[in-house]
Amino acid sequence: MFTRTKHQKGSLTREKRQRQADVWVYRWREVDQDRSVKRRKVIVGTVEQYRTQSLAKNALAALKLDVNQHPSEGAHPALITVGQLVEHYKKNELGEKRKSKAQSTVDVYHYYLRSWIAPRWNQTRVIDVKPIEVENWLGTLDVADGTKAKIRNVMSTLFQHGLRHQFIERNPIKGLVRQSAKRQKDPDILTAEEIAAILKRLPLLAKTMVFLAAGTGLRFSEIRGLQWQDVDFDLGVLNLRRGVVNKHTTELKTKASRKPVPLHPSLVEALRTYREQSAFNQPSDWVFASVKRKGKVPVWPSCIMSDYIQPAAREAKITKHIHWHGFRHAYGTLMKANGEDVKVVQDSLRHASPQITLDVYVQAIPSAVRSAHGRVVEQITAELSSFGPTLDPSSAVAAVSD
Repeated sequence: MFTRTKHQKGSLTREKRQRQADVWVYRWREVDQDRSVKRRKVIVGTVEQYRTQSLAKNALAALKLDVNQHPSEGAHPALITVGQLVEHYKKNELGEKRKSKAQSTVDVYHYYLRSWIAPRWNQTRVIDVKPIEVENWLGTLDVADGTKAKIRNVMSTLFQHGLRHQFIERNPIKGLVRQSAKRQKDPDILTAEEIAAILKRLPLLAKTMVFLAAGTGLRFSEIRGLQWQDVDFDLGVLNLRRGVVNKHTTELKTKASRKPVPLHPSLVEALRTYREQSAFNQPSDWVFASVKRKGKVPVWPSCIMSDYIQPAAREAKITKHIHWHGFRHAYGTLMKANGEDVKVVQDSLRHASPQITLDVYVQAIPSAVRSAHGRVVEQITAELSSFGPTLDPSSAVAAVSD
């Protein structure tokens, strides 16, 4: 924190540049707590922008640069760069002392800041960030519109942080930068017959994971976070308590995501069969434990997908793009196709946002959720039966390791 011992006006001078137009530079001094002098400066603009010193002084006044009264942490809003704001945001909002944000969210923010925002904007003063320039820049990025919208939203969050700490005086992103998040194409949705065809060709661990994903709509982080103590075999219910994203165990963020998940008898039997053959079957063990890591961590999702599920899909001549979240999409789509009430679908998928469904105050009764869940599982098992017995314990293939 800098302190100033006397009133000063600073000085505005013209400086030469070798390869570009001369610039107007405003300078002043600040005295640190150890009495050392800090010399500060800010470029007001070029002589092409402001042909006379008088015009440059008017522009300087527009910056509201008060070197005698502005309380800041060593930098005036006219000097703050996007890079400086990024570092302060990471330290206070993404560091170990953060008050909220799951580790998975922190990782996503770090990715967007590091990969997209920093390379383009780090050296830019915040006051020089213009909405139209951000829009034009987003338009040059070779990524999906949804990704562009996320980049814009992270930038807006960054500037809101600056406003909250009084480092800057405006958010040049919020409400000003337009960017559609509309999908460029609809995601591939698996049918019940296609899910059954994939299940038929999988070894036990991968088969149980896919059956659980397609039959409950669980997020894959929730599947990885399951421990045997979370499975109530008698009541046919999953009690979700945690998720695992990459190497991080996280709490489930919303009340909706922590709702118990009903299990159809076919899923109960599939889990029971898998537990009987698993080397890691104690209450505190991961349901889908990594054999290679001696059960200390859950299996790695990309390995199961690339080594088993995608080859099984190719063998079944399924050309759709297969990914873990696709099974959740399939679950919701099959429910909708079965004519389920939109509120039942929302409760089944445990969405918290009222924008996804009709009326947030309309409640689906638990029996309706279980019944809807049962119909999806029965669709899959009906298709599966056409391939012959697959969930019989005697025909189970040994559990795979990741």
